[in-house]
Amino acid sequence: MTREFFADLLFFTRAAVLRDRRLARARLAGEFADWGKLRSNGRPLEGDKDAPPLTFARLLRFWNEPAVAHDCPHCRTPALFLHGGGCGMLHWHFRAAWHCPFCGRNDEIRFDGLTKGRELFGPVSRAVRAIRGEVSSDPPGGLPFAEAVARLRALRDADLLDPAHPLEAESLASAAADRPFRNDGPLALLAEAARRRADAVRDARIRAELVTPERLAVARKLLHEVLARHEEGCKAVAAELASLRAPPGADGPKVRLWRGEITQEEYRAIQERKRELADDLRPEWNAAIRADEVSAALEEELGRPLLSNEKRVFLEAVEDSAQPLTTNH
Repeated sequence: MTREFFADLLFFTRAAVLRDRRLARARLAGEFADWGKLRSNGRPLEGDKDAPPLTFARLLRFWNEPAVAHDCPHCRTPALFLHGGGCGMLHWHFRAAWHCPFCGRNDEIRFDGLTKGRELFGPVSRAVRAIRGEVSSDPPGGLPFAEAVARLRALRDADLLDPAHPLEAESLASAAADRPFRNDGPLALLAEAARRRADAVRDARIRAELVTPERLAVARKLLHEVLARHEEGCKAVAAELASLRAPPGADGPKVRLWRGEITQEEYRAIQERKRELADDLRPEWNAAIRADEVSAALEEELGRPLLSNEKRVFLEAVEDSAQPLTTNH
């Protein structure tokens, strides 16, 4: 689950989070735990290193801070802060990134120079510190992060499948945001917003039809078995590759060929085998094999192969349920 996906999820279920104390008090975890922490010269700001992660409610409040507010340059709606930090001594700069929940684009701003960099870094860092100073006093009782994310997914899917989208409308009103380009705007962005909505509804419908706790349990077991086999296979491949390569200080196959110690055919066989082994380690190749094996049980149950979107959505659900705290930041 990417940081952008979670930002969209939380933004469009905002009203439900603010109504539910256990959801509001759920704390960010895993690689999400540093959300809202700014870095200066590669190190967390003073007091941030050991500060507790933000709760869902605190992250929503952080996005509302005027110092953090940023309008998407493409569709002119409020964007959501993803990460930021500053570095430098004589030459100082600050970089920050925001994500638009409507058009889905990321906008990164970099200010070079001590004055301009600090003009942005200072207000944002003060807003972060003000909110983090209150985090330790938050009452306990929040849902575990994985359970909270699963509840947000269920709420969002149910709302997407309702033509009126009441939770989204309530959340937008709560965030003082409106849908971009209701009656105007570039046709390309209108089309992009419509496509994103259609894709989200399609994925929600697929999850409603295919994703059940029982199927996830079976697929998770298959996933763990596939990953274990993959790890063992990678070790064997790495060992064979090492045997084909010259050890440190020794001559490689090409030098041995020049010396006449091996024939041209032997050299070509070594190179071909090295290419085959390297292909076995390709991430995209292994991901495709893993996808086929993990979805095999569901395809057998359905009596048909999964469509590409069905397989993608099902595998995302399996991987999120198996490792709910991971992200591609």
